[in-house]
Amino acid sequence: MLETAPQSSSYASPQRGYLYYKIPSNATAAATRAVWLDLKKVAGTGTTVGFGSGAAANSTGAGRVRRVTDTPNMPDNFPVGNPVIPMNDFKPIVDQLKKALNPK
Repeated sequence: MLETAPQSSSYASPQRGYLYYKIPSNATAAATRAVWLDLKKVAGTGTTVGFGSGAAANSTGAGRVRRVTDTPNMPDNFPVGNPVIPMNDFKPIVDQLKKALNPK
């Protein structure tokens, strides 16, 4: 399911925070396992990936970056069925993300 290039070229500026998801009730077990295995493959490798849908930026499947101080509540639906995409071809975006990780 890993694809080679992002589907969208419109991204917001990097934000420090966390994502909080739940598996939507209409997700199939097979689709959920497939995306989980893709994420597991890159976990801890330092590889920057994208997932979800750029077209869904304001819909219920997009998720949102929550402030570090936010209490986890009302999780967003995880975008099961969308591919996990390595961001290798988008070095400027990856550089911005890495820069945002460094404390100021």
